[in-house]
Amino acid sequence: MWLGGHDTNLTLPWVFLISYTHMPRRIETILAQAGLHYQDITAVSSRDVIPPLHLSTTFERGSDGSYPGGFVYARHGNPTRALLEKVMTDLEGGADWSAAFTCGMQAVTAVFLAFGAQATVLLNQELYQGIRLLLDAPFGSWGLRAQVVDMTDLGALEVAMARVFADPATARVLLWLETPSNPMLQIIDVRAVIAMAEGQARLHRKDFVSVLDTTWLTPYLLQAVGPLRIDLTLASATKFLGGHSDLLAGVLTGRRRKLSHATGTTFLDLEAPIRQLQRHAGGNLPPFEAWLLLRGLKSLPARMRTHCENAHRLAHFFASHPRIAAVHYPGLPSHPGHAVHSAMMSREGLSGSMMAIQVRARDGEGEDGREEGAEVEAMVLRVVARLRVFRRATSLGGTESLCEHRRSVEGAESRTPWDLVRLSVGLEAYEDLEEDWVQALGEEG
Repeated sequence: MWLGGHDTNLTLPWVFLISYTHMPRRIETILAQAGLHYQDITAVSSRDVIPPLHLSTTFERGSDGSYPGGFVYARHGNPTRALLEKVMTDLEGGADWSAAFTCGMQAVTAVFLAFGAQATVLLNQELYQGIRLLLDAPFGSWGLRAQVVDMTDLGALEVAMARVFADPATARVLLWLETPSNPMLQIIDVRAVIAMAEGQARLHRKDFVSVLDTTWLTPYLLQAVGPLRIDLTLASATKFLGGHSDLLAGVLTGRRRKLSHATGTTFLDLEAPIRQLQRHAGGNLPPFEAWLLLRGLKSLPARMRTHCENAHRLAHFFASHPRIAAVHYPGLPSHPGHAVHSAMMSREGLSGSMMAIQVRARDGEGEDGREEGAEVEAMVLRVVARLRVFRRATSLGGTESLCEHRRSVEGAESRTPWDLVRLSVGLEAYEDLEEDWVQALGEEG
């Protein structure tokens, strides 16, 4: 039996969980029985197979003033959320803790706040637009600086990284990694980036923390904390982890302490400030969403296999279609990051279900005198309007297949090509997915 909790120095309530002996280690079994091997203490007597949902906002004290149930107030801790965080920690090999938030961007905000000012965030030029907007506006004025570089070019990255670490105004560095990138699916060699940062940290006696966004791949496809030596992973659990397009959630998972590359001593423990933000600033994942996420996690391995199989077949279909100018999918050998991506993945032959395509105009199509960008956009929107199986909607990772013309969503500051459509390939019969694109690309406008 294990009765565990957080470091009492964090002034957080203890979280009482029971761990059964001979816990399974394979991800499929951990998730199929998500929560069963770490049941909260209130569920033990009834031996629930499905973890119960705890909605109480407050918890009774004992006659001696203690909290025998381990919880005080819902903002400080909740049994359902604590159980989810334990499962997420087990899912990411090598991790020590997880923290669940109301959405992915709330989790991002917690990292930036926990890392502090007088720091520089080094990030790829191609990434989710929301990260850039967050750094440009509130955190830019707060003192957290951003340095953008093409991380697929290791030579350019080495120059930029040396400049950042050498800057006397930079107290510490936050490496923000996203692979595949959103929406162009560029691939970053995470191992090479971490090794480069370790060298710069030793040279300049400054430390760094690495964050990897695993939203598109999930820990089922990519184990980051252990094999890739990542300090902290971020997931918008709204997407594949939840898997049903019916909840908002964000999860951070990390190592409790990291060894300083500069001094050889323990460096920054991000868990402590992130837990304090959960306790005092709010943004915690509510219990019902935590319960829904636990439910979604149970089917994650089976869903991801079907997602990936459908996407792999559809990418090959697009690669040979005359109206597709380019296919951005790292599972294709023609993708420039294919070898690096395959070497990082934890599941051989599974490359994810996200892709992007660039649509070629028909002969004579779009000659209406408008400027080229708007002309191309109109042509692409006509194509996606003919889709009947793929749904035209933002987000990704649900059972349904979605497509989105990213540039029209991102607005005037978008760097995304006019002809690009991002796809989240779902769990439908593959034949229906292919036939949908055959008719959409083949019909006369």
